[in-house]
Amino acid sequence: MHSACLRLRASLGQTRPPRQGGAPLGTPLAIRAVMAVVVLFAACAKRPPEPVAVIARAPYGSEPSPEAVAALPSLGFTAGIVAHHDEAALRGALHAAQKVGLKLFVGDQRLLAWDLPLDSALTYAERMATRFAAHPACAGYWLGLVADTALFNRAAALRQRLASRDRAHRVLVGLTGYGPEQMRHPARYALRPLEQFAATVRPPVIPFDQQGIEGGTPAPDFLANLAAAREAGLATRLPWWGTVFAPHGGDEVGPRDNYLRFQAMCLLAHGATGLEYVLDWATLRAWGTSRAPLPPAARALVEINGTVAAWSPALSRARCTAVYHSDPVPTGGQRVNLRGMVYRIDGEFVTVALFRGKSKRDQYVMVVNRNYSRGAKPRLFFSRQVKGLEEIAPEGAARQVLRFAPEESSRELAVLLKAGGGRLFRLVT
Repeated sequence: MHSACLRLRASLGQTRPPRQGGAPLGTPLAIRAVMAVVVLFAACAKRPPEPVAVIARAPYGSEPSPEAVAALPSLGFTAGIVAHHDEAALRGALHAAQKVGLKLFVGDQRLLAWDLPLDSALTYAERMATRFAAHPACAGYWLGLVADTALFNRAAALRQRLASRDRAHRVLVGLTGYGPEQMRHPARYALRPLEQFAATVRPPVIPFDQQGIEGGTPAPDFLANLAAAREAGLATRLPWWGTVFAPHGGDEVGPRDNYLRFQAMCLLAHGATGLEYVLDWATLRAWGTSRAPLPPAARALVEINGTVAAWSPALSRARCTAVYHSDPVPTGGQRVNLRGMVYRIDGEFVTVALFRGKSKRDQYVMVVNRNYSRGAKPRLFFSRQVKGLEEIAPEGAARQVLRFAPEESSRELAVLLKAGGGRLFRLVT
């Protein structure tokens, strides 16, 4: 043992001729290893943050229309999810996406179905990777939504098989069907579903279908689910996407424009790094090909996605550190911290979220109106460490900028919000 240790210690001092561009001749291997780690960390540090994803997903079985796919960029979408059993339809959607510079996640919901043997599903997954991996418009693969913990192992096997065949693209699996009580009670599950899902499936991101709209109005558990999703995201250190339920079959059906805005703003305020809109392809096709003015829901979609694009550089550099609510405080929410940076909120149905990045400049506050029936003008009161606020808004929009004098004891922001709307400010400290 002693001689083996001596040989090991001696080997650490041995040198080798450097490779082209490598460490200088005579550098010990141990130092070379440290240098390699430093270079790796430096490369990771220089990698730009990933922007907030804005994705369109149609209900499973909805025939993907090339015209609908081509309309996505004009509506502010950065990617799409196309799940269909017909490979020709998937390839047609990819070709349409390529023409407009869009990326698509492709897949087939049947892969997660109990009635399809796992071996057959794995074989189909391999074939899917073989046929679509080289397509320029392929962003990755979509395996569908898991609504049962018993399917976690099946989803993990499929994700691993696809990832092993195509290492260049991401494999997404969504989670759905869980209410806040199920997510918060470890007595029923060994881990809360989102955490158990992350540990078993090991996805790069968690697309979370939080059941936000029922019958045209926000579901009672919507905000409680977002609080639980935020907690799970912090626990697993994984980014997560939330679902925005949009009209199906026409503008007169489903949530109005303020419901779209309400869902999107609440998701971002709880730290979601992506918005996944559930939109029928027929609706998208009608919006994209019509020469008539866009209906209210479509105009709201363009407005919301434009706002997200303006906020994306800031939100991608920071993470949500706290979420506070004014009365009535929703289930799972908490009131403002009286000793915090924001110590008071005047106004009902207001949500305030704080974001913080690595730099001192990357500190933000988001204000959201949870009232989706009418606008609001809440007032926020800040501690003395806040010297000012600078609004982050889309290009051409009016921006609110405040500077507080050192002697000011009351540092107050009055902000005008649309029904279900939100605004984002950089904190000057």
